[in-house]
Amino acid sequence: TFRVIICQLDNPPLTLNTTNPFLDDLEPSPDTTYTTDTRGMTGLDRYDFENLTTTGVLRTFMNTGTAYSGRNSFIMGESMARLISSRGLNTVTGTFNLSGKTVAANDIRLSFRHFVTIAGNNNDVWVRGSDTDAWIKIFDFNPNLSLPSPAQYKLAGLIDITDSLIKYGQNFSSSFQVRWRESHYLPKFLGQRMYSIDDISLVEVKNDMQMISIDAPGLITCGLNAAAPIVITINNSNNAALTSVPVRYSINNGAWITETIPSIPANTKLQYTFLQGANLDTPGVYFIKTEVAYAGDTYRFNDTLSQTIRINPLITSYPH
Repeated sequence: TFRVIICQLDNPPLTLNTTNPFLDDLEPSPDTTYTTDTRGMTGLDRYDFENLTTTGVLRTFMNTGTAYSGRNSFIMGESMARLISSRGLNTVTGTFNLSGKTVAANDIRLSFRHFVTIAGNNNDVWVRGSDTDAWIKIFDFNPNLSLPSPAQYKLAGLIDITDSLIKYGQNFSSSFQVRWRESHYLPKFLGQRMYSIDDISLVEVKNDMQMISIDAPGLITCGLNAAAPIVITINNSNNAALTSVPVRYSINNGAWITETIPSIPANTKLQYTFLQGANLDTPGVYFIKTEVAYAGDTYRFNDTLSQTIRINPLITSYPH
């Protein structure tokens, strides 16, 4: 007798647009441990698990407080210690139906929360436009590790999927995929070694301008005057140039100083020095807030930066 189990996995098109992002908090999953290759997890049809070794394991729950939100997350590792030379490789692959979306018309970004505390050669994230395309690496966990305790999730925010697919000649489809990989030789324990993924999101944006950094003044400085330069770096993440881009800053929550950048080329970071400087000639602590305020930007969560700076007196005579 030969028996075959066929499982019909639901894969409806995502309702995704500039006003309706997709968010998967993984909460439909019961507390489950997977130790073998699995197509379609319980309660999470779009996700598959694969392991290279017999000791590779995926848990959707470990302890209360392990997840970023709710109860569940994807926790991958080994169930027992292995030789360094025979480390495991575990993967979670999500399949998202993006039929109707194209790289020419839709600017789609990926974000997720991650709590990864140890480096590994294959601790990374890949995407592809369909389940028959080649994989494209888009994120490396190694430069983005967290401290093991307390649980400190980081945000992998708005990774540009559209540009990655364009670069490699791919397009969105009903089987667009994201793959998270984990590789190590030791088991995972909360407070020591951890690899956990939560709150997976796809966001469609339009005219997304980003405030990247406040470059001047520095956090601690001295000798500034009543027209101290305010320098920022902004990013046009679109595939088209944008014109008449307003930028502004305020000091100590005072009135905005607003100026307009005439044009920013497509996919370009631009450093800008405000023509009107700030009055910072008095030593003390100042709160600086900056914003890029382009009217057509549908994603506002990366438009603003702020920082507190200290202006010290300039010492001109010694001994002091």
